[in-house]
Amino acid sequence: MTGKLTWFVTGCSSGMGECLVRAILAAGDQVIATARARDSDALDRIAPLKEAGAAVMELDVTASAEVLNAKVKEAWEIYGKIDVLVNNAAYIDAGVFEEIE
Repeated sequence: MTGKLTWFVTGCSSGMGECLVRAILAAGDQVIATARARDSDALDRIAPLKEAGAAVMELDVTASAEVLNAKVKEAWEIYGKIDVLVNNAAYIDAGVFEEIE
């Protein structure tokens, strides 16, 4: 595969997702960065990535198949393709095994 790649990355509001998006942009590829809505607006949390050059959209990977299919179509329309999918959306519960509920 040659030329500019189009990446679709979930879970970009902080941590590894945010760093990955910044690295993708630095490499010269295009990226669609997503975040799910929580207490605040998802697009507000990933606004710095938009300012850096990423396309951004709200996405909850636990949504229904119907909603996810609509989001995929929306994402596809941004660049007309998606070459790389990174499902980075996650939840971390750290602690001693015996103490985690």
